[in-house]
Amino acid sequence: MCKIKHYKAIEEYITNLSDKDFTNFCDRLLHKVFPEAVRSCSISENGYTNINNNVFLVIPSEYEEEISLESILPNDLAGMNPVSITFLSKDSFNASVDQKKKMRESLGNIRIETWGIETFKIKLSSFNEDEQNYIIDDKSLFTNYLTSVSDQSEGMDIIHNIFKYIKSNAKPIKSIPDIKAKEFKGIIKKIKLNFSKYQSRVKDMYELTYYYKTLVEKYIQETTKHDKSEIIALKEFFRSTYCEITNYSNSTHPVNEFKFLELLSDACLEPKYRNDKKHQLFAKSIVMYFFEYCDFGARNKKDIFVQENPTFFDNYNKDLS
Repeated sequence: MCKIKHYKAIEEYITNLSDKDFTNFCDRLLHKVFPEAVRSCSISENGYTNINNNVFLVIPSEYEEEISLESILPNDLAGMNPVSITFLSKDSFNASVDQKKKMRESLGNIRIETWGIETFKIKLSSFNEDEQNYIIDDKSLFTNYLTSVSDQSEGMDIIHNIFKYIKSNAKPIKSIPDIKAKEFKGIIKKIKLNFSKYQSRVKDMYELTYYYKTLVEKYIQETTKHDKSEIIALKEFFRSTYCEITNYSNSTHPVNEFKFLELLSDACLEPKYRNDKKHQLFAKSIVMYFFEYCDFGARNKKDIFVQENPTFFDNYNKDLS
C-alpha cells in the first residue's frame, strides 16, 4: 500500500469509529505517544486523562459548535490547575478564538489545543508497523503495508531518504563561509544563547557542514511543497529525541553540552553507519539545520531561564495548532 493510500485508510478508519471505539483509540495512542499516560486514568474510564497536568478529552460526535465547550469539561478541572487542555476530535473540529477566550477566563491563561485527523496521521507516522497495529487495533488495515521497509520508525525512514538525496547531490566543499559575515548574525546569536563553554566548537561544526546544510534546506523546501506532514513529523523527531537524550523536559531548553549535538547526529543514523565519516558529516549537517531553525535549543533570552517544572508538552505541538 502506498503512503497516500495508507494515510487515506487511517483517515477513513478514524472517521468511521463510534464514540466508544474512538475513545479507546485515543487511549492507545496517548499510551504510545506519552508512556507516562499508562499511569494515568484512561479516557474511557474517567471521561478524560490527565498527564502531568495536561488534560486530554474527547469531543463527542454529536457536539455542535454553538454548544459551549465548557459543558464537556470535567467538573473538577479547575482544581487540577491544568497547564493545557487538548480536545480530541475524529473530525476537523477546531476551537474558535472566542471559545478559547471563555475557557481561559475561568481557568487561567492555559494552552488549548485540538488534535484532529491530520494530527492523528502525523502522530501515527512516527511509529513502526507493530506499534501502529496496536494503536489502530485493526490488522487488516495494514495488509501488505511496509513489506519492503525495515523495522524503523517513520521519522528514521525520512532521515534515511534525506541522506540518500544528499549523497547523490554532494560536491566537494570549495569554500568555508565567513562566520563573521552579516548573514550569519542569527546563528551566532543562537550559539551564544545555548553554549557557554563550547561556542568555538559549535561554530566550527556549523562552518564545516555549511555546504551540506544548504542541500538539506533545498531538500526540505522541495518536500514541503508536496507533503508538509513529513517535515512536521521530522521536526517532532528532533524535538522528542532532543528531550530524550538530554533528559530535558522542554525542547527549548538550552543545549549547553556539545556532546548532545553529537548524540543527536548518531540518532539520525542506522548503527552500521555511525562510524562512517561521510554519514557522520551528513548527519551533523541535518542537526545543524534543525538547530539553526529553532526546532530544538533556546530560541531567545526567555528560554535561557528555564521554568522550574517544565513539561514535555511545552512547544511540542506548536506546528499542529
